[in-house]
Amino acid sequence: MMNKTLEDLKSRRSCRDFKSDMIPEEELKAIIEAGTYAPTGYGK
Repeated sequence: MMNKTLEDLKSRRSCRDFKSDMIPEEELKAIIEAGTYAPTGYGK
């Protein structure tokens, strides 16, 4: 049973479909700035 579970975990793959168009630079800068101020675990 455990070997089957491990084999399933090892062989699992995710595929995503991304858009080809770019987001505006202003939006990208806002996202990056928001990430700079986002809370982190123990300030790391």
